[in-house]
Amino acid sequence: MALLTDNFSTDTSGNYTTDGTWSYDSGNNTFNYSTGSQAIAVQNVSVSDDLTAVCSVYITNAPDSSNDYIGLQITANSSTGASGRGYCFVFRGADASNVWILDSNVAWVASGTFSWVINTKYWLKIYRNGTNVKAKVWADGGLEPGAWTIDTTVTSRSDTYVGFAGSDAGGTTTGRLDDLNVVSGYMGSASLSPSASTSPSASASSSASSSASASESKSASASESVSASASASVSGSPSSSISASASASVSESASVSASASASGSASLSPSSSLSPSASESASPSASTSPSPAEYVNNYSTLGNTYTDNYTSTL
Repeated sequence: MALLTDNFSTDTSGNYTTDGTWSYDSGNNTFNYSTGSQAIAVQNVSVSDDLTAVCSVYITNAPDSSNDYIGLQITANSSTGASGRGYCFVFRGADASNVWILDSNVAWVASGTFSWVINTKYWLKIYRNGTNVKAKVWADGGLEPGAWTIDTTVTSRSDTYVGFAGSDAGGTTTGRLDDLNVVSGYMGSASLSPSASTSPSASASSSASSSASASESKSASASESVSASASASVSGSPSSSISASASASVSESASVSASASASGSASLSPSSSLSPSASESASPSASTSPSPAEYVNNYSTLGNTYTDNYTSTL
């Protein structure tokens, strides 16, 4: 269930409880952080556990001390300063080779390897379930990684605010934050809603209406009368299957060619006295359908099996 979505196409800064200096950037349609030690910009989503949050971050001036940071936070509260922090997933100062989890007022609890630079847009994603927090990061325009960058244990909290975190205690940290998306439960990569110019999702969706065609032909000849049969059964994506069978009889000096099309029907094109038959059935579930590449591979397999059986018989 969607709890909060904000791409800052309009000025929504008034919806956030803030500490430090935050401002709406109408030129970039982002929410910008500029100053403030242990600053927050959060909204109440009324959910504290089993939730996922995603946002994009564009760092314009890097945090330069170990207590400076900028990024995303969940399970925070509306208090200002340090007491308002929740589980923060951030770019930390003096460490451009890692990203970090900051657990409220407790400590820097975990880091994950990721090299980052300023003036580059990144995506942050964090998921909390009980005292387990997982987080991942990737560059804008790339695919969301399957593995989590950080998987750690945190202290138990019940606060329900979600949003952004920033701190410039030891220097000057600035950045543009955008594309905040918060849902109850786990958000798979296909659920992300990035800006129109990017596609961080690693998962591709199947389309029931997609079609592809592939053909493969083989021939065989014999100096005496032979008969042969071929069958193949292949499976597509989960809950779907494709099966096909073919039989043929070849008389002296006859040649046979077989072709298969993945556009929804299979056909055999015999020559001379060859009279093969083919049948095909596909019963995918309503929610899934083999991709075009799977259709191609399935029918290629059928074509090869059909020919191999003729060859071995001959």
